[in-house]
Amino acid sequence: MGGSLTFTVPGSYTIQLRVTDNNGRSVTISRTLNILSTTPVALMNLPTTATIGAPVVIQCVSTNAIGTITERTWTITPTTGFTGTLTGTGGALTFTTAGSYTIRLKVVNSNGRSNTISRIISVR
Repeated sequence: MGGSLTFTVPGSYTIQLRVTDNNGRSVTISRTLNILSTTPVALMNLPTTATIGAPVVIQCVSTNAIGTITERTWTITPTTGFTGTLTGTGGALTFTTAGSYTIRLKVVNSNGRSNTISRIISVR
């Protein structure tokens, strides 16, 4: 007999099967399954502080165990006070106004799963 299992947490799992015959003799076999996450991990490299007028490089360093990352969406709040853009794997911003800016990155993988991260840059 058999069945099906659903794993909700990535990790290594050992499955054992024990079979006993009519004479009481038994044998056990084991197999280890490595379950990978199907959700990407959103990650970015950026400084926590910046100076007005100095370019700041921001990079997507997101990972994905299964499939590939197919979409990256960047959002900067507030939407003014800087020049430059973030697209694809990142870019550079030059801040023209002091304050706190929230950089948000959403990644989507080829399985349609997504993950989002936000970080704050303080500009002086």
